[in-house]
Amino acid sequence: MLAQISSIKDMLDQVNEDIETNIQITRHIESEIVKCDEIEIALAARESELTRSAYELQYQIFGLKEEFIITCLDFQEFVSDGENDGVGALLTEKEFLENEIHALSKKNNTLQNSMTAFVEEVLEDLQGSITALEIEIHSRKSENEKLLKDIDELKATLLLAISTRY
Repeated sequence: MLAQISSIKDMLDQVNEDIETNIQITRHIESEIVKCDEIEIALAARESELTRSAYELQYQIFGLKEEFIITCLDFQEFVSDGENDGVGALLTEKEFLENEIHALSKKNNTLQNSMTAFVEEVLEDLQGSITALEIEIHSRKSENEKLLKDIDELKATLLLAISTRY
């Protein structure tokens, strides 16, 4: 019976140890949950701060856009009222010069195209002339070789005639 009590006591001690281990694990989990809650609260605060900053920036951007539009409209009104004839004259001159640049660019392109066509035509003529000269050189070379052969034959005949005469 003492052995059974001792065995039951050992089992009870084992159960108590398991319970203590589970309690430690539960405390650790609860501690981690508290840390996660703190992190979540900090992140929510940061998100709130960033959202507030985003709204402030949007408000500032909207204000800057409105200010820019107003400034542009004021400038446009200033220029179109004719109060400043110098600006109007400069704008007119700028438009005139831009049209001149465009016209000169077109003329330049036309000139370049005609120069290119002219150069191509001259190159074709030169190529034709070169080909004709090559043919003539070949013909003359053949003719020259024939004449040299005839001269050599005449020399041989003349030498033969001179040698048979003496």
